[in-house]
Amino acid sequence: MPGISITDQYDALLTTTLKNYRRKMVDQIFEMMNFLNWLRKGDRVRKVDGGESIIEHLMYGKNDTVKFYSGYENLLTTPQEGMTVAKYDWKEIGGTISISRKEQRQNSGKARLLNLLEQKTKQTEMSVRDEVSSKIFADIASEPSKDITGLFLHANDNPSSTTVGGINGSTYAWWRNGADDVGAYATNLLDKLRTAFNTVAKAGQGPADFVVCTQTAHEYYEALGDTLKRFPLIRSEKQTIELGFEIFKYKGADLFWDPDMLTGVPATGETMVLGKSSALSLVIDKQSDFITTDFIEPENQTAKVAKVVAMLNLTNNNRRCLHLLHGIDAS
Repeated sequence: MPGISITDQYDALLTTTLKNYRRKMVDQIFEMMNFLNWLRKGDRVRKVDGGESIIEHLMYGKNDTVKFYSGYENLLTTPQEGMTVAKYDWKEIGGTISISRKEQRQNSGKARLLNLLEQKTKQTEMSVRDEVSSKIFADIASEPSKDITGLFLHANDNPSSTTVGGINGSTYAWWRNGADDVGAYATNLLDKLRTAFNTVAKAGQGPADFVVCTQTAHEYYEALGDTLKRFPLIRSEKQTIELGFEIFKYKGADLFWDPDMLTGVPATGETMVLGKSSALSLVIDKQSDFITTDFIEPENQTAKVAKVVAMLNLTNNNRRCLHLLHGIDAS
């Protein structure tokens, strides 16, 4: 075509193709990791339109003016507190996809070039997915401030010592998750699970609807069901097909494991985190939802680079709706 060079055609082809891959890439980020997949399938990923930070509105106290009264008796007009906000910083994640001029020439046919780009895109997709999922379950003792707010900060083994969303658990008892050291799973796990479920239910948002755990803790639970034969170990077949991994049920809650949830994090032994999913959200900026930029050639390289970036964080609006069971032991 007159006036359009081969380079221009390649630029348009690369940029258009990468944008077409974007939807597929975003889907894969949330489909291949069990906890992320579960969050997405339940519409627990919330997209918001920017802002200086992510705000979760909290209610921690009653309105003390409410009372029974008779006739012309005055109602109280005392100004009320009992409401505040948790403030979460945006976290940014990004990577690059680059193609050198040599690679373009070596893959000069359209099909070959698209195949190369697809492989590079898949590599970036897998890397982003791995980074998001692993940081969600990271050990908070070594978690840099720029990383996503991990699940083990929201549900910590020492809840009164942690600050989440700018609120200090040591100051405010209503901003503490539940935590129990289980010990021997064969005698204690079911008792601790029952108590944890009741504790979460008392937080006011209904019963727990998820339990995410380490692989070994999941196997402990399955072994108890097979051995005791006195509590229903129900496999959720429909969700297993949709989500791609096996889900058990406990008191109506989905119970599953995630490979990124590692033994000994955040405390000793195997772990489970149970809670009410309405308390948790993976919040993503609408304009930074794993977007891809155009390919640009740096001044000092014969290569083209595009960026894949996102702005997000994991937030909660009620720490009492989360409960950590740790130290689960096979003895």
